[in-house]
Amino acid sequence: MLEPSRLGTTLLSVSASSITWSTFGEDTGKYPYGVICVGHSDGSLSIFNAGLIISETKKSTEPLLEVGKLCHICEFSVPVSTIEFNSYKPNLIAMGGDEVLVVDISKDIENPDIIAPGETNLHQGGLITSVSWNKRVPHILASASSNGVAVVWNLKTSQVSF
Repeated sequence: MLEPSRLGTTLLSVSASSITWSTFGEDTGKYPYGVICVGHSDGSLSIFNAGLIISETKKSTEPLLEVGKLCHICEFSVPVSTIEFNSYKPNLIAMGGDEVLVVDISKDIENPDIIAPGETNLHQGGLITSVSWNKRVPHILASASSNGVAVVWNLKTSQVSF
């Protein structure tokens, strides 16, 4: 376990609106401390190598913003206000903004697959304020929005409840 004095620090070029940490890549050793996904206030999404943030902070004399650039894996512009990794499948990121999307980073973390969990955006006219994976069933996802709509998505069967 890391001691608090040894943890990493970085500055982001855009302020964050949400953050989630995954064990993705730990089993292969590619990302020994997993990856951190940050939703930014401008609607973009960044993925960082958590291990590099920790190691680069220790050895760097550069400003903290430069540490973040060194640890940056990818960024893409998808409207996002909330994000959460799936605890059973660490390659899956649920995110919400104008609609609910699921990002799969398993094949290519720099060019991930992005899918909508259903054909219809059931949060039409509202901003997604929260997404949460079911803690027992890995293919069930819930979302809530500013217009008072809550939806439970079944990614296996494409069924929804609200």
